[in-house]
Amino acid sequence: MAMDKPAPASPTEAAKPPVLSEPALPLLVVRRDEARPPVSRVAALWRLLRPLRFVPLVMATVMLGGIIGLYFQPPGMRRAQGRHPRADRDTAAG
Repeated sequence: MAMDKPAPASPTEAAKPPVLSEPALPLLVVRRDEARPPVSRVAALWRLLRPLRFVPLVMATVMLGGIIGLYFQPPGMRRAQGRHPRADRDTAAG
């Protein structure tokens, strides 16, 4: 014999929906198909040019690295290029 649920105490109790511990989903509907608000030309131009502000910094870093690399050239690289320290001096004159 199957066990049946007990009968509700009153007719209004039977009509009540079950109580959930969390509210039903979805909680919030966000519409993504709406058009974006208009953006001014200055704001759009600034958004495009903003990443370009780092170009002078990158160029200056590369230039500084080149200057430092030429000034502080390692001896092994000098030998590999066929240049020796004081090779431009005349050793006969003295």
